[in-house]
Amino acid sequence: MGINAAVTSVLFGDLALAKMYAEAVEKIVGNEPKPDDYWMTATVADLQLIKGDYDRATKIFDAAVAMAPEAKGNHELLDKRGG
Repeated sequence: MGINAAVTSVLFGDLALAKMYAEAVEKIVGNEPKPDDYWMTATVADLQLIKGDYDRATKIFDAAVAMAPEAKGNHELLDKRGG
């Protein structure tokens, strides 16, 4: 739920609030890829993207794609989010 609040804050243009939510969620889920968990890894990457750590976000998005290379539709969603 917290990631949704962070993303919604970005969409409404409140980047400070988005970063606050992202940092709170990061305390729960961490900031590393989650082995064998595609969507959690994508969430961790989203958090990095929101926080402005684009290099780290790219690496984590890449890890998510590597976990499920056959999930082409999911990868398109990542591309649309910035991965």
